[in-house]
Amino acid sequence: MVKKILSLNMIKLSPIIIGKGEVKGITFTLIKRNGLDAMYKRSDGYFEVIKIIEQKAKTRILGGKEITTPDKEVYPRGEWWGIKGRGKCVGTIDVATKIFNERIKDDTATKK
Repeated sequence: MVKKILSLNMIKLSPIIIGKGEVKGITFTLIKRNGLDAMYKRSDGYFEVIKIIEQKAKTRILGGKEITTPDKEVYPRGEWWGIKGRGKCVGTIDVATKIFNERIKDDTATKK
């Protein structure tokens, strides 16, 4: 299986993210990453294992002006977690590491 790269100029997801919306006030710090799989430590003591989303560039009209956003990686929204299997939030680094390693193993098996 060949993975299509959206853009060589894709903006990578930051290793430090400041939460918005339902996670406002929480800082997320990257612990490890392999491809689109990543593990972040939250400032409230929890850990999140996510599948990063590659978002295509898009153009839209905002306030009467045309705005274009580039290809970029984004952190999955909360509503994408259960339905699309994009993330898990757990209480210990040991559990997060186990989930992360299983995802890497599953990704490797899928590529064969």
